[in-house]
Amino acid sequence: MTGMGSQWKQLRVMPEPDLSLLDNPVWHAISGPQKDLAECSGTAGRYRPEVSPFGGVADATGMASLVDVLSPGETVLLAGVESAPAPNFDHLELLMSVPVHQMLCIQPIHRAPDSQSEVTADPVQLGSAHSDAMVALATLTEPGPFVRETHRLGRYYGIFDDGELVAMAGERFTMPGFVEVSGVCTHPTARGKGYAGLLVQHLAQEIHERGEWPFLHVRIGSPSETSAVGVYARLGFSHHQKMTVHVVRRRP
Repeated sequence: MTGMGSQWKQLRVMPEPDLSLLDNPVWHAISGPQKDLAECSGTAGRYRPEVSPFGGVADATGMASLVDVLSPGETVLLAGVESAPAPNFDHLELLMSVPVHQMLCIQPIHRAPDSQSEVTADPVQLGSAHSDAMVALATLTEPGPFVRETHRLGRYYGIFDDGELVAMAGERFTMPGFVEVSGVCTHPTARGKGYAGLLVQHLAQEIHERGEWPFLHVRIGSPSETSAVGVYARLGFSHHQKMTVHVVRRRP
């Protein structure tokens, strides 16, 4: 897809997906479209460790089955609606809970906002050959959990400057009707150039063109919360609900 400036695009009308899936995105991803990248037992599961540290349960009763997919001492991240109870089982311990905004883009993004109109960089699709560079950029900028094979979860795009990856964004959780935009980050030396907005718009347009709705998460209280929410709002995302990410460990 090219022509990221002010050029209008004709996007098809999309049926409304089931919004309740967003209450438990990881479970609906690993038990559905991304099951080949996951390990599940009963009503619990997790992505393979080399892909992502996230896991999910169908409901509170699935916490007992979560032990079966974790090694002693291993941690997993569980994302759910704010009101979801924190895990409390003999073999599991809650290490911390992190609140996040869940933002959803219902209306297709037709064109870049004026602040992005002068960005001329071309997004490059990333793959396994770029894995080391992607992990290095994510380690430096900390956009959220990102490991060596996270790129297998969906399409990732980056921007290069003199051969160096300086910005990237991609797709993470995929479930019927929805695709999460994640891993949005920019090297400190390349900030202020509109790269993050360009990449998120690029992904959001592709997702809409496939008949799906893009969504994303922003950590509440992070240094970049205000600026990130502002950028995403200008791109057509709005607050959908508050979520909580629980960091859970299987007791040694």
